[in-house]
Amino acid sequence: MNWRINESGVSATIENIEWERIHLILTVRLHIDGQKTYDIDKMEFYAVNNFGGCGVKFDVRRKEDIIKLHVNVTNNGDLRCIPRGTYRIFVCEKDCVLAECETSPDIADQLEAMSRNFLYGERGKSYNVTFYIEDGTDTLPFRMHCIALGAVGVTFPQNPSFLKKINLIKALKDCYLSSRSVLRRVYKWYSFLYKSRRKNTVLFMTEQNQKIASNLKAVSDRMVDRQLDQQYRLLYSARPAAAEPQSKKSWIGLMKLLAQSGTIFIDDHAPVLDWLKLDDDTTLIQLWHAGAGFKSSGYSRWGHEGCPSPQSCHRQYKYGIAGSKNIAPFFSEVWGINDEQVLPTGMPRMDEYLDEQHRNEKIKELYEQFPMCRGKKVILFAPTYRGRNKKTAYYPYELIDFEKLYQICGDEYVVLFKMHPWVNKDIVIGKKICG
Repeated sequence: MNWRINESGVSATIENIEWERIHLILTVRLHIDGQKTYDIDKMEFYAVNNFGGCGVKFDVRRKEDIIKLHVNVTNNGDLRCIPRGTYRIFVCEKDCVLAECETSPDIADQLEAMSRNFLYGERGKSYNVTFYIEDGTDTLPFRMHCIALGAVGVTFPQNPSFLKKINLIKALKDCYLSSRSVLRRVYKWYSFLYKSRRKNTVLFMTEQNQKIASNLKAVSDRMVDRQLDQQYRLLYSARPAAAEPQSKKSWIGLMKLLAQSGTIFIDDHAPVLDWLKLDDDTTLIQLWHAGAGFKSSGYSRWGHEGCPSPQSCHRQYKYGIAGSKNIAPFFSEVWGINDEQVLPTGMPRMDEYLDEQHRNEKIKELYEQFPMCRGKKVILFAPTYRGRNKKTAYYPYELIDFEKLYQICGDEYVVLFKMHPWVNKDIVIGKKICG
């Protein structure tokens, strides 16, 4: 890099710091000496640590001399959080460093309040982004420090126990005898056996249900329709492992299926892949069952209870799908992957609704099951669940005023309620207003 800070005639001041969920937004004002000529649109901004390593390249959004620097702190472009380190913000043009960002005096005393701590790992760990001004200078150099922290003891310091440090039984158990350690080795063994012949093997997998359904079934059926099952070996794994204990035989069987498969399709979170790293030549594709990614989930709710760890199942996706290109960025945020990895294919399970015969059959079934819908305008209310997962899923029915809703609908409308399949408690509606 060509260091031109002292002669460039460019200065940059950070005037504001904002957060939008996991997105950090820095407002920068540029000042350029009138005798110098630069193309502002070609200027780039980098966060560089004390060793000269680039932690992130900012997404730059310009409006005259006011610039907004955007970055997702959970994904610096390499499918990981911004690495640990203390960063300076540099203004660059091609291979020239023109300026280092200073701190506006107006926010100098607010930097601590603008910092953020994101708790994860059952709230026993934290990823911290801290802003401060470096001491011992005549100016106000801006610094950003990123670090992941874990729980520490709070007792008075004392000499550690030698025996505890060399607890061989615990070491053996942690390294070789824990269930996850054993399963990782089982996976690696099967992977070695099947590596040469898994290129044309496809696995459809769910850890949430006892059957293959939704987008998984739609893609599988379509492959069979196109006779691709003659070119690819199709395997299936359906277990409710996210909510129910599984047998040793089931776990070993899953390791074998995973190791045999060159391509794996899932349509929901697979907790096993939070701790099992797939081989690099295995392609994991997320066929997310939800048609929209607007709810707070995955890395969008980082720092909240139940959020993923910095490395998780989501980081292993080679690709994911979305209903359209306009909503694809919401999905990449949830999964902590890059925008280009989200393919706007639409939902595979929706293809059948393009079939007029299928639609007519479903309308007929609807009227047979709910005859009160004939001649009425039908409103479908199908909310997602509340709670952290399948075990704790619920819906707050008490927030719905059914009597008032009934009065509003009158004779013109009928409302159908379809609860999320994880919600076990039935909705209770009085006989007077229930068709």
